[in-house]
Amino acid sequence: MTPTLFRTACLSVMLIPGILTAAETETVHIVTGSNPLSSLEQLAVEELESELTELFQVEVKVEEQLSNEGSPAIIIGTATNQSLFGDGSKYKLSELGAQTQLLKSVESNGNTSLVIAGGSPVATLWAVYEYGYQNGIRSLMQTDVYPPHPPEFKLTGYDLKLEPQLQRRAFELGGKHLASFQSWSAEDCEALINQLSKLKFNHIQLNIEAYQPYVHYEVEGIARSTAYLNPLQDFELDPEMPGSTRFVDQPDFQNLDFAEAETYEEKMAAGKAYVDSLTEAAHARGMTFGISYSPVEFPVEFKSLLPNPVPVIDAPELLVTKGSTDSKDHNLLKLTRAQYDAIIKTYPDVDEIVNRAPGHAYMSDGKPLKDNQFSKLLKVADEMKSILTPDSVSLFETQLMAMDVLENSQDKKDFRDPSFKKPDFMLGNLHPAFISISEKRGKDFFGCYYRILPSPFQTAKAVAALNEIEASGNKAEEANLPAAYLQLNLTDPKSEPVPQMPTVHLAAILKQLEARPWQGISVNLTIPAELDSTLNYLSRRGFDASITPHEAHHEFFRTITGEEAASERMWIGYEHIREGVDLIDENSQHFSELGPDLFERIYTPAETPEWWADLMEHFTQSDIELYRSHDPVKTSGRKELYYYAKRSEYVLDYLTFIDKLHAAATAEKEGDLEAAVELLYEAQESLYNGIDTLGDVARNPSDLGLIFVLNRDAYAPLMQKIEELEEKLDAEQ
Repeated sequence: MTPTLFRTACLSVMLIPGILTAAETETVHIVTGSNPLSSLEQLAVEELESELTELFQVEVKVEEQLSNEGSPAIIIGTATNQSLFGDGSKYKLSELGAQTQLLKSVESNGNTSLVIAGGSPVATLWAVYEYGYQNGIRSLMQTDVYPPHPPEFKLTGYDLKLEPQLQRRAFELGGKHLASFQSWSAEDCEALINQLSKLKFNHIQLNIEAYQPYVHYEVEGIARSTAYLNPLQDFELDPEMPGSTRFVDQPDFQNLDFAEAETYEEKMAAGKAYVDSLTEAAHARGMTFGISYSPVEFPVEFKSLLPNPVPVIDAPELLVTKGSTDSKDHNLLKLTRAQYDAIIKTYPDVDEIVNRAPGHAYMSDGKPLKDNQFSKLLKVADEMKSILTPDSVSLFETQLMAMDVLENSQDKKDFRDPSFKKPDFMLGNLHPAFISISEKRGKDFFGCYYRILPSPFQTAKAVAALNEIEASGNKAEEANLPAAYLQLNLTDPKSEPVPQMPTVHLAAILKQLEARPWQGISVNLTIPAELDSTLNYLSRRGFDASITPHEAHHEFFRTITGEEAASERMWIGYEHIREGVDLIDENSQHFSELGPDLFERIYTPAETPEWWADLMEHFTQSDIELYRSHDPVKTSGRKELYYYAKRSEYVLDYLTFIDKLHAAATAEKEGDLEAAVELLYEAQESLYNGIDTLGDVARNPSDLGLIFVLNRDAYAPLMQKIEELEEKLDAEQ
């Protein structure tokens, strides 16, 4: 039975005999079998017990064998548990895949029991969460929402087997600014990871930057000395600034795990503790954990080792990279190897290391990709197997050739250099890991990525695994390397401060990938905000290729709102957000990308474009629909709707701020300083109101980080500009 059919079947069993109300239900027995339970299986039992008591208000008894035949019983365990599902058992199961989940009603001697099983301990945990989902529990990034009207407890009618449609479902942490996951403490991240496990994500990836305090290394007598979690950490919120009441205890907002670290050594120690905590949290939920880094970006103290150093655009004062693609540069090789070895040595428990290609703005002599449509990227990806030779290609060569491969996809030249000394961490074959694209039609190209250490080439075992393959005479491409996975960017960098709703676009992209080698996704986002429903869609899509964004939306919001009409209004509001962001994507190159030059980029003379009225209308209608969906709702999900509605209110003020700022810059250019100052005060009022609105509902470090960044990079320079023009006006008078 497909998941979609089961959603219908659930409704048809509600009135059949044997369904009991909480008052009529005896103690529910959770039967685990006599085999020792792993930590994940024990967690699954505890989570099931919690779901039963919260949903149905029933008494629960956990036991190895059913002590009272005929009592309501749920049989839970991994399919390999012979004491439950072995030969001769009335619950005997056929073999299940490692990610397969099973919910099945089993009748014996006139009694019905429910089997909750998985093909592995983590799949058993997911099966428990699926049981909760089928009974109305909805998991968000920060909490769980239970149905407003508890369902009747039943053991009958379950016949659901879920097989993975996306083998890998990864979620990326880290980031480059304070509104990203960079600001989340290990405790914050652990809570998030716990919620992501309920959404059946199975891999966590931490994206680190070369200036951040995670690994120390030395090359040619030069010791690394740069250590900034965020290089722009010299700003404190003034009490007069909007939203400042949320920062009374920490006016210099940053990740709390690094707040007390002052020296280089203290920062490095804090970084290691942070990564170790995230690794442990992921493993505790049955997830793998990886680190992603750029192997050809280095702190500026190593500049003298590179003959042609080029500043890294994102942090030109802190980082350098190699300007040429000369594979004979041994200092670059030493730096690359030292950084890699430092990661391996510092974090031996990490399951995977991913290297990412630097941005194309400073690769391949700065040439941009001319044709970056999604279809072109897919075509290039298909050609990569013939472009990259199956022989050994080094980490170094792969990174520096990445952009050339894409820009010259017809050039089949052999990249091997016989004189090149191979480092011993090279792999026999490299598969394209994922091509990073925007969630809109693949319009923006962010770089070609390669996964360097896919299983079985994992971290400290990489060299041994490669040696074993070579010794056996097998080719590396026969070593069962996993298929590639696709990075999905849920937030468009050019419009980060604006609400995002990419679900419909993601569905179209995943549809296109069904016949291609990608077998998983890696979710990248900067500000979580409204993206709970998008993650819910990806969670359901991971095991049901037929589900549509509209179906997933209503499954999600019917429970949260308890109202069909409210759920539909949410859909209409979210569609307006999507269409508004599409307008930005189509008409503006750098609309409102977060960064220290935010005010400078916006404060440019410009007339209000024709599409601006449509943009304001979309976000106005979104605001109206989200408030309308919130007002009649009386469930525990009401506060979630209030959060979404307040953010839709904020964006209208933010867009007005942008419009007034352009008008003020135009007035200044035309010499009308009085009009410019008046418009700047109008911009200030709008921005103040918008940030203050965010402060009303900020609930995680990214929300607080956005408030902080908007104050630092928009509000503070705006007030300085007002002061500057007022001084000019006074001088003229």
